Amino acid sequence: MSNNLFDEVSEILKQNIDLELIQIIEQKGTTSRESGAFMFVDDKKNAYGTVGGGENEYNAIIIGSELVKNKKTKIEIIKDPICGGDITIQFTYLSNDENSFNILSKLKKENEQKSIIYIFGGGHVAKELTVLLDYLEYKYVIWDDREEFANKNRFKNAKEIICKPYINIKNIVNITNDDFVVIMTKGHENDYEVQKELIDINPYYMAVIGSKTKVNQNRNKLSQDGFRDDDIKKYISPIGVQVGADDPKEIAISIMAEIILYISKKEKRRKYVEHKTLFDLSYNEKY
Repeated sequence: MSNNLFDEVSEILKQNIDLELIQIIEQKGTTSRESGAFMFVDDKKNAYGTVGGGENEYNAIIIGSELVKNKKTKIEIIKDPICGGDITIQFTYLSNDENSFNILSKLKKENEQKSIIYIFGGGHVAKELTVLLDYLEYKYVIWDDREEFANKNRFKNAKEIICKPYINIKNIVNITNDDFVVIMTKGHENDYEVQKELIDINPYYMAVIGSKTKVNQNRNKLSQDGFRDDDIKKYISPIGVQVGADDPKEIAISIMAEIILYISKKEKRRKYVEHKTLFDLSYNEKY
């Protein structure tokens, strides 16, 4: 959930405009959003955020707008006559007071992004990818060994920008099992150096850009250098959902789609678990 939403809601409360927090605490059957989804509504039915749209959300907004007028908190089940599912919603009254801001702070902390996306290489595709990451408000780190590609003017919203050779990576950044790694340096030799540095760690997602031929060359080189096949297979390559992407913008979209797919898997999202995804199509065997 967007940090901008929490900032916006905080400012609204500070203006002494009361809100109702609408949060799904249980869902049964087919519904558009799962437990944990939330939004806010004022007494004029202005909504901030979403719990999935459609009739369920419309009914929740109507109920929430009436509750906020009466400064009330309650739990209610809303049934979906079309999809057949129902959702249990916690309605919580919020105002410009310490308790409300504590509730908001706790909710924000619970929804903070844990994963960081590490991008090695700040070239054209990386620049386009960060446009999408900025839009989705994902945290990312840029690493490039060229000052013209590793600077704040180029990547204004990066959590961190590192301009160093691709060595001693693990001593400079702490890449965890929750994190995502995208390797797209200025050339395959540099890609290889990053791969070699990171091969013994286990981020949730680790992918390398390049054609099938060039990717296989790096795989063979890693094998010749004594790395185990199981470790080499950690790298997803070629990178991105294979949609025939050609220019940097299209390639960035294919990579972003793949990252979202892995985030969905990592978070065990209901729609990922219940519905077919690319993983059902032997996803790692792209070619």
